[in-house]
Amino acid sequence: MSEKAPNYTSEQEAVILGAVPLDKVKAAEIGLEIGKETRSVIAKVKRMEAEAQKEDPEAVFYIAQPAYQSKTGETPIRKADLVDAVAAFTGLDRARLSGLDKAPKSALKALSEVLAVAALDFDSDDSEA
Repeated sequence: MSEKAPNYTSEQEAVILGAVPLDKVKAAEIGLEIGKETRSVIAKVKRMEAEAQKEDPEAVFYIAQPAYQSKTGETPIRKADLVDAVAAFTGLDRARLSGLDKAPKSALKALSEVLAVAALDFDSDDSEA
C-alpha cells in the first residue's frame, strides 16, 4: 500500500498559521494565495485548531460567521416549530393542527406567545392551590 501524499505542504501550513485567527474572508484570501479552495482552507485550519486545543484548550484558529439574523434582527424560527409549540401548549396532536402551518408567521408567533403566557399563568395558579 502506497503512502498518501499530504494535501498541504509545510509551507502552506505555515502561511495558514501565520494568519490565524481566520474568518471566511481571510480563508478565501489565503486559499487564493496557496492555490486551495476556501472550504479546504477552513477545514484545514479547523483540524489544526483541534490539534492545538489538545495542548491549549483556549486556542482559536477560526472565527465562524455569526448566525443568520432576520431583517428585524431576530433569530429566524420556522413555521413548523411554531406549530409544534402551539401543539405542546394546547396538548393537541400535531395532526389535528394540520393546515395551521399555512397561516401567516406573524399570526403563529402571536398565538404561541399568548399560549406561552397562558401556560405560565395556569402553572402559577396550580402552584398556589
